[in-house]
Amino acid sequence: MKWFKIISIVFTWLAVGAVTWLSVGFSMDQRENGLCTGLTINIHQPDNQILLLTEDLNAILDNLRPRWDSVPMKEINIQLLEDQLRTHPLALDVSVFSTWKGELHIDMTQNVAFARVQQGNSGHYIDQDGRKFPLSSHASLDLPLISGRTDSASCLSAIALIDQASSHPAFPGGLAQVNIASDGSLQVMPQWHGHVIQWGQSDNFHNKAHKAQALYAYLLQQGQMDSLNRVDLRYSNQVIHTFNPSPSS
Repeated sequence: MKWFKIISIVFTWLAVGAVTWLSVGFSMDQRENGLCTGLTINIHQPDNQILLLTEDLNAILDNLRPRWDSVPMKEINIQLLEDQLRTHPLALDVSVFSTWKGELHIDMTQNVAFARVQQGNSGHYIDQDGRKFPLSSHASLDLPLISGRTDSASCLSAIALIDQASSHPAFPGGLAQVNIASDGSLQVMPQWHGHVIQWGQSDNFHNKAHKAQALYAYLLQQGQMDSLNRVDLRYSNQVIHTFNPSPSS
């Protein structure tokens, strides 16, 4: 009786395994030999940065295949499709997969712009890691502007300064613009007030920001903040500032 139960259990598991193997084999065979029933594209992007639309991918898709529906799945090279989609300048990451029903899915993550870089009459976006990508015709973003010397190392220095300033109380709203001189020194304009700050090199952020905050507090108390024109934070023991000329002068 005991051996009968053991044999019954073994045969039951063998039967379950066989059914599972046949089901998996059938699904794989259906996926490979079936037809593509449709193509779905999902683009993951911030709500305030709609830089990439599905139609922007048409050139890549059409170059690989004029149409995708009713195409045998075994003729679709998913790896090649992923590689080609990754060449799009706004693509940060791409994943392509198919379902057993023959549905082809493209999941693309759009790069996120941190600042805009201006080089003469042309410009591009840059993300927080310093990756460059082109401006989009679908949106015009209100981002900090980086200008002047715009090599990779200089832009990373400007990005670090913009990032730190965005969370410091001396600069509500962060920085509107950073200009990089040929020697790498920085000139910035805060978002909240239209004066220029000679920042110097990008080091000693907290010390320089504290000096700027102290100056702003003093000028606000004296009622002179509206006339502020320029601030120089390059010197360790002093803050130099100038005012706009009065209308009568």
